[in-house]
Amino acid sequence: MAKRQKELEAQKKAQQKELERRRKLAAKGGSRPASRGERSSGGKGPLGLFSLKGLALFVGIGYLYVAQRELLLTLTLKPVLFVLRTVWVLAIKPVVRKLLSSKGGGGGELPGGY
Repeated sequence: MAKRQKELEAQKKAQQKELERRRKLAAKGGSRPASRGERSSGGKGPLGLFSLKGLALFVGIGYLYVAQRELLLTLTLKPVLFVLRTVWVLAIKPVVRKLLSSKGGGGGELPGGY
């Protein structure tokens, strides 16, 4: 019986220590320990605005804008135009064709022959 009571007292002391530790941590302002991917500076890089990868991307795009503007426009416009053309062919054009054919117009042909 005495052994069991000692175990309960030891368990109670351990719980009180843990509770006190949590109170101190909460008083500091940190309610949880930092996770592995989280930095103490809030995930910011050397300038406080960008991470290193974001800074490298920003500098690279800035260089392309200043020195190689045509290349930058080529790299950005080709994918955008491809997506717009694909959306037109797969989504918008069939709906427009269906609307034209349902009105009984001249066959529902759209220009371009696609």
